[in-house]
Amino acid sequence: MKTYPLNKQLWLLSTLLFIFLNAGAAENVDLLSFSASIENSQVKLNWSARYKKEFSHFAIERSADGTNFKEVALYFTDGEQKLKDNFSYSDKYPPKIEHALYYRLRLINKDGTFQYSATQSVKGAHFDAQLKLGLYPNPVQHTLLAALPVSWNQQDIVVELYNGNGQLLSTHVEKRAALSISMDLSRMPPGWYVVKASNGRSNLQGRIVKTN
Repeated sequence: MKTYPLNKQLWLLSTLLFIFLNAGAAENVDLLSFSASIENSQVKLNWSARYKKEFSHFAIERSADGTNFKEVALYFTDGEQKLKDNFSYSDKYPPKIEHALYYRLRLINKDGTFQYSATQSVKGAHFDAQLKLGLYPNPVQHTLLAALPVSWNQQDIVVELYNGNGQLLSTHVEKRAALSISMDLSRMPPGWYVVKASNGRSNLQGRIVKTN
């Protein structure tokens, strides 16, 4: 008969106890669907479930790396058994990142036992589609301030200036740029111009008017 050190025995006992205590978690709730999508720069979560009276609530968790999750919201049921119940949640202030965000649900019973849903992700490229290049002041006489998206902070940025005929007039490369870049337009003749900015993956542009 194989024997284990005391610390190994304690670990095995705690693992078995956790499995035993949470064995009933799946019996009290059945997650029927769970999805995540981008809507108007917000992350929209939709899910449906059937559950018994022993089920308590959902905890919504978010992660930027798919490993370290933080709780962002709680959804409680009315305490009654439901064959199907629909839920939705809008994460109105998701971190502005360019790779992905990850979401999961923690399904919690009244006795404290719980289980996790599968993880859903949304790609940062969808956030970029909602980003804009801020150009101030507009109209401008001397110095133009190009306000960059938050997710572009400390990246290498290329800013180009075009005239109304589409001719490239100047190119400025900013290494590890802050959230804004200044452009001296004092020598440019009056008229309208196009400012384009790129971080190598996404391209933004805006139109300005230069006055005397």
